[in-house]
Amino acid sequence: MGAKRGIKLKIKAYALKVFLAASILWGAATAVFAEPAQTAPVDPEQRASILGNNPFSLKVEQVFTGPEDMEPPTFTYRLRPLETGAPMPDGSAHDGYEFQITGNDSLYIGQFSYKKQGAYSYDLSKMIETDKPDYIDKKRKYKIEVYVDEELMTGVAVMNEDGTKAETIMFETVYRVPPGPNIPDRPSTPPPYYPGGGLNPLKTGDDMNLALFMALIIVSGVSAIRLLVYPRKRRDIIDEDKRES
Repeated sequence: MGAKRGIKLKIKAYALKVFLAASILWGAATAVFAEPAQTAPVDPEQRASILGNNPFSLKVEQVFTGPEDMEPPTFTYRLRPLETGAPMPDGSAHDGYEFQITGNDSLYIGQFSYKKQGAYSYDLSKMIETDKPDYIDKKRKYKIEVYVDEELMTGVAVMNEDGTKAETIMFETVYRVPPGPNIPDRPSTPPPYYPGGGLNPLKTGDDMNLALFMALIIVSGVSAIRLLVYPRKRRDIIDEDKRES
């Protein structure tokens, strides 16, 4: 009896070991062949916005700072896909989608329509314009990542050039007033010095030559003396002739 009982216990223990080993193998097989769990389309720390709709549009803002009397300038932007086959808005060319914004304004670009699950990346940048050298750009480029889940719901992440999250797509431009022409300083000349001291000649209210003025006074005086003296001499001669006769 004791021997039979020992054999039964050994059989039960072996069966338990087999059952446990089978359970472990079944769990491992299930983990390997089971479908992977669905993860969130975008990391919440890096997510700019979850739109949820498909198709959707992107809002692009432009902020310009310059003189009040200045005519608002127009700038050109280009959206470029970073993967082949990424959906693009209508009107796109082979090298991307271009659009323009004037002054302080905003524009919606799209629609973006997605037909299958996946991740899509885009580059949105401001075009460099050589005819506007006096404009300073605070923002020139953004990276846009779109995540599409199995239900074709979309999640969008907008990133700055340094990889940090951006809440909005905003391009800021400042007008820098160009410097004036560089005019060399004129060499300084000392003021004239006049005899008798002082820096300026005596002013009498008339710029006539003083020597000429004195000559005119003398000639006028001589003429006046002759006019006064000559008639008196003549009268004296006439009176003397009368007395002699």
